Amino acid sequence: MAADYDGIILDIKKNNIKRLYLFYGQERYLVDDIVSNMKSSILNDAFKSLNYIKLEGSTLNFDIIVNACETLPFMDDKKIVIIDEHNLFKGKKASGGNNDFACNSKSMDELCSYIQEIPDTTVLIFIAGEEVDKRSKLYKCIKKNGDVIECTPLKGEKLTKWIEKEFRKSNKKISKSDALYISERASMSLEYLINEINKVCSYIGDRTQVSKQDIDEVVPKSLELNIFQLVDSISTNKTEKALTIFNDMLLDSEPIPVILSMIIRQYRLILNTKLLMESGYSSAEIAGKLGVPTFVISNMQRMSSSFSVKQLEDRLNGCLEADMAIKTGKMDQRIAMEMLIVKFTAKEED
Repeated sequence: MAADYDGIILDIKKNNIKRLYLFYGQERYLVDDIVSNMKSSILNDAFKSLNYIKLEGSTLNFDIIVNACETLPFMDDKKIVIIDEHNLFKGKKASGGNNDFACNSKSMDELCSYIQEIPDTTVLIFIAGEEVDKRSKLYKCIKKNGDVIECTPLKGEKLTKWIEKEFRKSNKKISKSDALYISERASMSLEYLINEINKVCSYIGDRTQVSKQDIDEVVPKSLELNIFQLVDSISTNKTEKALTIFNDMLLDSEPIPVILSMIIRQYRLILNTKLLMESGYSSAEIAGKLGVPTFVISNMQRMSSSFSVKQLEDRLNGCLEADMAIKTGKMDQRIAMEMLIVKFTAKEED
């Protein structure tokens, strides 16, 4: 059973396509890419518009879904029916809004019974949001009778391979190290990353090889990456590097209050990670509790090893004091930040 993006793409290539799916997760770009691959594999180009039906929101009810699924495809072997409605998978308390269908237990029971007997001519795809209630009857029914695919953000080797593949689509080549570099520099969604890849391809023109210099010229560093590198430099007592990163952020017109608030957030993550680690929680459990990806927690664990709990609490208090001094006009914003960086990069005693 395909359980992730790679698995379902492989199934599509092998023409091993089921009648029932649920796609959800943080990376909507991957969901859209799976649907696009399915459309290309299943549907005849000449009749795609007739054999691809998308239902969402307030238009949903049981009869409409059944009618969409039962109608025979036009001049083709199969049709695709998409139900794009997040409320169906949020549980009873969170459901509702403009769609009473999600709250109607009788209609949901009918739907669960029906999707077990979908016609062979129909591929029925449910699309939910970033999270689903895995206790819901509809989720369990889809999992039992079809495939559930969670589209999580790509990372590590999977992400670099994806970046290399996207460059190849434009007849460009990029090394593994530079693919990793662009992913770190533009640490955003895949949709954002695609835009940056296209910008790099346009920038290098007829050249086929992408260089690190090309990436530096075209792809701006994300605020998150800058903050991580700033706090990392501060944590390893690299005063000059930390001040350089801070000044570069000012040149990029990042507001000092935003920079300081992000530093505070970073130290809170480090502190909470350390406290949860000391309480025996695993990386995955900590990621769930703090609402961040597991790879972020790995970085927080590494950084937290350099500090005691008291040192982290002192740094948070120092940030808050600087924030108060700036807001009350007691100190110039830039001077306050530079003094904070110099203070934090000095060697500390526990």
